[in-house]
Amino acid sequence: MINLDPIIENYSNSNVEGNIIKSFSSVKDEYLALKNGVGVKICYLHAKLNLTGAEVIDYINRISTNSVGKIKDFEHLNTLFTNEKGRLIDRTTLIKFPDHNLLVGGFIPDKKLRIWFERYIINEDILVDDVTDKMVILELIGKQTESFLNLLLDDSFASLSDNNVLRYKIEDLEFYLLRLKENERYNKYWLIFESDDIKAIHDFILDNKSFYDLQFVGEDAYNIFRVENGIPATPNEISFRTNPHELKLLHEVDFHKGCYIGQEVIARLDTYDKVQRYLTAILFEADADFSEVTEELNIFNEDKKEIGYITSLVKSEQYGKYAALGFVKKDYAEIGNKYDVIINNKVVTKAVITEIPIKYENIYKNRG
Repeated sequence: MINLDPIIENYSNSNVEGNIIKSFSSVKDEYLALKNGVGVKICYLHAKLNLTGAEVIDYINRISTNSVGKIKDFEHLNTLFTNEKGRLIDRTTLIKFPDHNLLVGGFIPDKKLRIWFERYIINEDILVDDVTDKMVILELIGKQTESFLNLLLDDSFASLSDNNVLRYKIEDLEFYLLRLKENERYNKYWLIFESDDIKAIHDFILDNKSFYDLQFVGEDAYNIFRVENGIPATPNEISFRTNPHELKLLHEVDFHKGCYIGQEVIARLDTYDKVQRYLTAILFEADADFSEVTEELNIFNEDKKEIGYITSLVKSEQYGKYAALGFVKKDYAEIGNKYDVIINNKVVTKAVITEIPIKYENIYKNRG
């Protein structure tokens, strides 16, 4: 486990539960930085595999959804790992360096990404080193992020594209920078470096924050922002229960390349229009209280037929209302439709299908 104590010690109002940093300071301030300033999230739980060997790229090309065979040094590309039934193992980012490759996944406990990755290695020239605790990713999000990085870094920042990786060495600090696009709506930036430098990088960023509204953010604020923008995460939305169609991640699937694990099922779903449900944003019409909910929340139509389930639930900092991501059968997923959410055979509120990004004012505009 990465030692974050030297950082946490700087935040007297932090909220830490186990190995989860729920917040560094105020959830509201952190959320506003993600939305309008610069939110900096430490991705300390993301799975990270260091891959070396002559057959790494060919192997990944054969077992994952995207075409990675032509990736060049200092480039990155997203690809999905699916099982034989086309269900998600993980959504990953492959980063190619001259002497090794870095595969970054989501938060999967018990090293499941590594176990899956190694499952099909037979005689290939591939070495796998789990560097989850040796490498750190800082994810920067917010409207001021590009301006902040332009000030923080040298003129080479202007050469950053959606698929290249830049290397920086500033004083005694060395890190890599790349840009990723989520849902075609906003960019996020990754700083990647060795975990021993985390305190120095943290201090370097804060020392140069200048006039920017920059905040280190915990899981609570980040999840609110993530849900409001319809971003799937492991293991909530990205799991054995879902496929790339349902998650609307087909831009990370190459339908023209050769076979991969799960390819036949994913192609059949596309060809015969067999997708049953989609990732959907949900608001709740009444003043529901989900604070004590411990079981999965399911959604029912007027005939008490189950039509969906909720995977991520958050409470808006602005409106004090709950919002969610979930999967709803496509015949019921029209924006504005209202359905029952039932707990212990009791209707607790109405679930309202809404657009992404979520706009609370469409429901709560007359409610203060």
